[in-house]
Amino acid sequence: MEPTSHTSLSDFDHLVKLNLMREKMIQGQRHVLKLILKGEPLGQVLDHVIEIVEDLIPGWICSIMLLDQEKKSLYVIANRSLPQHYVDAVNGSLIGTAAGSCGTAAYRNETVIVHDIAHHPYWEKEKAIPLANGLRSCWSYPLRSSDQQVHGTFAIYQHVTAAPGEVDEEVVITFTRLIELVLEQTKLRLENIQNEQRYKCLFENNTDSVCSFNLGGYFLSANQVMLDMLGYTLEGLHLRTGRSFVVDDDAAQVAKMIHDAYGGSSVNGDIRIMNRFGRVIPINMTLIPIIVNEKIEGLFGIAKDFTRIYEQQAKIQRLAYYDLLTGLPNRRMLMERLSEALTDARAAERERTVSLIYLDIDHFKDVNDRFGHHVGDALLQQVAERLNGCIDQDEIAARMGGDEFTILLSGEHSADRAVVISEAVLRAFEEPLQPHGVVLTVTPSIGIATSPQGGYDVDTLIRNADTAMYAVKTSGRRNYHIY
Repeated sequence: MEPTSHTSLSDFDHLVKLNLMREKMIQGQRHVLKLILKGEPLGQVLDHVIEIVEDLIPGWICSIMLLDQEKKSLYVIANRSLPQHYVDAVNGSLIGTAAGSCGTAAYRNETVIVHDIAHHPYWEKEKAIPLANGLRSCWSYPLRSSDQQVHGTFAIYQHVTAAPGEVDEEVVITFTRLIELVLEQTKLRLENIQNEQRYKCLFENNTDSVCSFNLGGYFLSANQVMLDMLGYTLEGLHLRTGRSFVVDDDAAQVAKMIHDAYGGSSVNGDIRIMNRFGRVIPINMTLIPIIVNEKIEGLFGIAKDFTRIYEQQAKIQRLAYYDLLTGLPNRRMLMERLSEALTDARAAERERTVSLIYLDIDHFKDVNDRFGHHVGDALLQQVAERLNGCIDQDEIAARMGGDEFTILLSGEHSADRAVVISEAVLRAFEEPLQPHGVVLTVTPSIGIATSPQGGYDVDTLIRNADTAMYAVKTSGRRNYHIY
């Protein structure tokens, strides 16, 4: 029969002492639980556990080791009575099938009771160190997580050979479960702290606008980027709903996005909002449901300010479709608009025509040669201004290149309108221009072509308008001619 601990309470025949010990166990558990609730550091809480156990059972020497899952090795995190050089020796010890009591318990995920270290096979390679420190027995209990994975071990050493009795087992199992609770709660607390830190980073360090809404649509939180965009403090924003910033034309789209998000799906859409100062801001908005215990409690919102993107797109659009020198639509835009106008005219139920005015500046090359290109460029800019002054807003004046310009007209009376505008252009150039202070009187030569007689397609209409213009040049310039 294996010997029992010389301090085993199973030999106590006095019920009062047993009940007193159990009362101390309960008090110790309560004390540890209070430490957990206060958020005390893990090491300090576990030190208190060991202190309670060693005070309950004199002669016990306790240690708690945690398992490094990656290295598969154990490290002492709490002890009160083990010699420091022994702690240093066992720190980092690998787990295995015969790796002492703790290494084997962690490896096998089962309790290992060694009542005699000197003669037990689990300690064959490791016994010199504990024996040199007067340690003769070691009981080790695996510390498991809620999913039964090993986190570490709780060990009881003694200076005598001993096996646990019934009451010893009661004490060890009680405090093993308590240590497991401490580890689990600490893990959850650390995870919560990490989640809070991630959440805080998401809010504070995000370059996008980030916020959250309650089920009523009111703001719960917002990062500084969002506050700056909307022009509010957080206190002021708490009184507003997200919908209150949405422009009227986008309200229906936002209502659908919110409905879909409350259905459990993340949604995304391009919308416009108006901030406190009346500025309309285009944003890309993502709504993400906040789900707690399988219930939706609100929404996260992430907004990307698309103002710069829209500005860049507008710049690209302008470079693609507008002349950099004059600001007029360029040849590309004219060709596209002319094609659209001809297509619409052919599809119209009532007769519609498309007219194209084609003009250039007489003797423009002489201006460049005599005064320089800077004067020539300034002259073209002033020509563009005068052409725009001769047309309505729905009519297009474009620069085709060099000193050549066009004016596009469409409608039932485009041919008559082309004549009116051509005469207005001739009158507009009767007044001298002053590019860079140089007084110049220039004249245009103008050609007109109208569909369908002047052409059914883009290339033909342009070619015939150009032909009409050159007819003016050969007959004295400063006039218009209809193809």
